Amino acid sequence: MVLDVIMLLVAYPEWQARGRAEVLDVCGSELPNDAILRRMKVLTMIIHETLCLYPPVAFVVREALQDISFKRIEILKGTNIEIPIPILHQQPELWGQDTCQFDPERFAKGIAKACKVSSAYIQFGIGSRTCAGPNLAMIELKNFPVNPPEDEKRSSRQSKHTNV
Repeated sequence: MVLDVIMLLVAYPEWQARGRAEVLDVCGSELPNDAILRRMKVLTMIIHETLCLYPPVAFVVREALQDISFKRIEILKGTNIEIPIPILHQQPELWGQDTCQFDPERFAKGIAKACKVSSAYIQFGIGSRTCAGPNLAMIELKNFPVNPPEDEKRSSRQSKHTNV
């Protein structure tokens, strides 16, 4: 996940700049803590969009508990149903025509407004078998140190942290 975020921030320097500016503005000279991390809206948008494009879970499997009919398809009790998360995250009818484009702005109003069916965003699984650590993963992604190369020009705004 970290490499996906870094790859996209390198490919989209305008989002890297927005994320870095937010880190410097929100953190100031303080090291990030839980309260500070929760205020990082741009960084949260970047992470959600990255997880939408590159979900850490490829698919989830559920067993049909009863016979069901779905869009003229008969599914018998006991049948395993696989939900391919990357394909679900790229459905234009759910996410819009720019579904394959890196656009963190789609998460500006939160997950519920990012797509037409908020339950379609299942980056860490769904239901009772959802990953136990999505909140920890978000904290780790927001707090991952990134050190620029030694010969890179440094901003006049220095801080104790080097995130984004």
